Amino acid sequence: LASEKFDGHNLRPLTDEENRDNKIRRQTQAFMKNVKGFLSSKSGDVNPEWECSLIMLETYFKQFLLLTWEIDRLPSLVVETRYGKQPNALLTARDKSAVRLESMMKQLGITFKEAAGMELVQPEIEESDLEKWVKAKMNKE
Repeated sequence: LASEKFDGHNLRPLTDEENRDNKIRRQTQAFMKNVKGFLSSKSGDVNPEWECSLIMLETYFKQFLLLTWEIDRLPSLVVETRYGKQPNALLTARDKSAVRLESMMKQLGITFKEAAGMELVQPEIEESDLEKWVKAKMNKE
């Protein structure tokens, strides 16, 4: 079961953190699969030299999701400090994470604005000998 874990002796319900981690892992895997598919459609392949950039993108995406999850669980977005009410520090951390994530997405050309300016690379499909022969026959008529 997705909401239970085998601990060596029996099944037990997953903790909130385990459920969170599973959800973030699935979302990140789906996001990265879509990113790699998009990059493949643009360049024909995901080049090995992009791997470091893709790892950074994945890391920033996970951080953003984790911080968002933590913020959503807060009772208040404001904390009382000795200087008065202040925004929770997690908001600043998430904003910085979002900036890094967006910057990485721009570098890879996967923001909407960047993608709108790019053209798709159509893979070259080589004709078989039979297709060439049929075309040649049809052109003679």
